[in-house]
Amino acid sequence: MNDLDTIIAKYLDNSCSEEESAELQKWLQDSSENALHFEKIKAVWQMSVLDAEAFEPNLEKAWNQVNQQTIKEPVHKTKVLSINPRWWRYAAAILVTGLIGWGGFSLFKSSNLSDAKQIVVQTKLEKNTVVDLPDGSQVWLSANSTLRYPEEFSKDARSVELQGVAYFEVLKNSENPFSVKTEETITTVVGTAFNVRALAEDSLVAVTVTSGKVHFGSQQDQPARVSLNPGDQGTYYKENLLVEKSTSQDLNFLAWKTGKLIFKNTPLPEVITAINRHYQSNVVLGNPALNTCQITSTFDNKSLDEILDVLTVIFNGKVTYQQDAISISGSGCL
Repeated sequence: MNDLDTIIAKYLDNSCSEEESAELQKWLQDSSENALHFEKIKAVWQMSVLDAEAFEPNLEKAWNQVNQQTIKEPVHKTKVLSINPRWWRYAAAILVTGLIGWGGFSLFKSSNLSDAKQIVVQTKLEKNTVVDLPDGSQVWLSANSTLRYPEEFSKDARSVELQGVAYFEVLKNSENPFSVKTEETITTVVGTAFNVRALAEDSLVAVTVTSGKVHFGSQQDQPARVSLNPGDQGTYYKENLLVEKSTSQDLNFLAWKTGKLIFKNTPLPEVITAINRHYQSNVVLGNPALNTCQITSTFDNKSLDEILDVLTVIFNGKVTYQQDAISISGSGCL
């Protein structure tokens, strides 16, 4: 193992220093090949069921076998390493990925890192769709979102990749966990229903649970993960890499799916934010006096114009359509 391999081992073992962690993160960002190498090692680490206390590996013999199978590219060893038993899973991962690199065999043929046929569903702007996954689970994919999944799930993992917003209803299978990966996060469940919001332009990734139990957090940092129950929201902040658990206060996190906007004593600026997110619009308040107003109302599959008409009646105002915005004016709260 080279110095970087040692850092990876310590990272997987949650024992690396801040300096080593920073060095690893920089290496991962240098190239997609580095990231792929790391993911393969981590996958083998997670899949391994070796008992480190009972099993004593003979790495010298293992490397000799690899050397015999790869005569054209001999392995040059300068020393024999003494490996801590708790690192054996990592040593096995290094050996396996080495064999893959030399064409010995394909461990990932039946795993989620395989060359199995991938299906990509990409929705257009203002167009939602429902996706039936190979295991019978369903995904409601929001507009302008992308979902990637294998044509068939492996026997020990069900993994999909998401960019955008989606609601998942996952069939329960305790022997085959289901995971949703975004660029930075991973959400793992056995069988549950939850919403994932992972837009590239947002500064955070949010997961809100409606049923069952969900584990959510960073792909890279295992300790930075939380367990979520119905009504909980997990938030991952991209800038500082922090994960936060809270009770969901957003009544409209599923508005994109249901078409229903619900407001209960909601400050008008928050109403406007929800409207703009739902309709991909740019509505602004033209009078600062409106900022302190609140409304309680439900808009069930109404058009943007219909909602604006209601707001102008409530606040005795008018709507002005500008070049790049829609302005609502009014005398303030009645």
